Amino acid sequence: MDASALTIDRQDAAPLYWQIYERFRDAFRSGSLRPGDHVPSSRSLASELGVARGTVEEAYALLSAEGYLMRDGRRGSIISTQLSNLPILAPDKDKVTDEAKKETRTARPGRWDNRPRKPSPFQLGLPALDVFPRKLWSRLTARQARMVGESDMTYPDMCGYWPLRDAIAQYLALSRGIHCAPDNIIITGGYQGALDLAIHTILNPGDKVWLEDPGYFRAQLAIQNSTAQAVPIGVDTDGLRVQDGVDLAPDARLAIVTPSHHSPTCVAMSLPRRMALLSWASENDSWIIEDDYDGEFHYSGKKLPALKSLDAQGRVLYAGSFSKTLYPSLRLGYLVAPDEVLDRLEQAVQFHAAGVATLQQAVTAQFMIEGHFTRHLKRMRTLYARRRTVLAAALSKTFPDMLDIHLEGGGMNIIAGLPGHLSDVELVARAAKHGVAIQALSENALVDRGHNALVFGFTNTPEEDAEALCLKLKKQLA
Repeated sequence: MDASALTIDRQDAAPLYWQIYERFRDAFRSGSLRPGDHVPSSRSLASELGVARGTVEEAYALLSAEGYLMRDGRRGSIISTQLSNLPILAPDKDKVTDEAKKETRTARPGRWDNRPRKPSPFQLGLPALDVFPRKLWSRLTARQARMVGESDMTYPDMCGYWPLRDAIAQYLALSRGIHCAPDNIIITGGYQGALDLAIHTILNPGDKVWLEDPGYFRAQLAIQNSTAQAVPIGVDTDGLRVQDGVDLAPDARLAIVTPSHHSPTCVAMSLPRRMALLSWASENDSWIIEDDYDGEFHYSGKKLPALKSLDAQGRVLYAGSFSKTLYPSLRLGYLVAPDEVLDRLEQAVQFHAAGVATLQQAVTAQFMIEGHFTRHLKRMRTLYARRRTVLAAALSKTFPDMLDIHLEGGGMNIIAGLPGHLSDVELVARAAKHGVAIQALSENALVDRGHNALVFGFTNTPEEDAEALCLKLKKQLA
């Protein structure tokens, strides 16, 4: 199949993986794909469409589960030869014409389409956009725009706007127990920018990298698409199983972890595991990237400090982002780097990054300096605690014999375990048909596919809507 012939519509309410699944299924039914035909690898198709590899993998998994695809490891995937007895539908000329017209109006394959879309119910990774102080933010933006002078319009400091770096340093000292100089902070294009910068600087071809399994798919993809070697390490109720990592790859160059609240299960890494991880890194001259994407959102029990605050040997690169604390389209993140690697990171920024727009940095800095940021986080913690409790109760009430819900101390997700006879992937596919973006926990795993649970985002779900949304979901899953 020619990957360039496959298109997706980012304005469509259907998730991207579902659109890819439907395109393949329709291609078989129309006769343009036949039993035995080879299909592109998930890596090449993801590159062609401009989507994450995990998105294509999710579509291929669904096609495989329904019998359309036969997958054979390194030899690739083909359309199942067992489908040869099924009738092939002749293409409808009028429909083909209509589709061709539609394709001329949509984004070209392989290009990102950033047109705004309304959040889906239970969508992961979104803060409470409905209560963000937009008027205040607009006033700060207008004020900063009026203050732009000629000197502000020259090439900026590629490592970031100094007042923002200073504000972040003060915030981390008070809130996360991290004491660093503004010089040690590099402003990046979101967490992904921080991760890419660190990977580019630290890793050499063939280096081994510990990855949480299950774990954050963007970290997984970043390593899979690099020249490094991914080493999946299991996670339990105490977080990353450090000893398993030592047994499997003691010579790993890097470990990428989410210790405050594991992504996506929200489990906090225990203090003994943290100390073991730091000890391994120090003894082996290895590095750790700490992704503290939602460390502020803890609701019960003792909140452990950031891993970086325990880092006496300077082996941790701390990655933060404003996507979860403010809003994702701001595209601001930061990397706190130890002195040993700081010069190399600064050189990498100069040669491989273009910096981040100064105006948005200035607005964010002023938001922090005037105290709005800490007040906003305090309000969000209270709000999220309520929304989590209400949604968990609504899910338990609506699915009493189906979902096993256990709430961790913090995080932005609810994990709902399923009985063995139900598949999280199949349920997610049913919900996706109706534009509901829950996730399958098993799809976040690289090796350990024993996880069978649904993942719900609660932060953007108002309390008054929770029960109605759960009842609607029950009908969609029936």
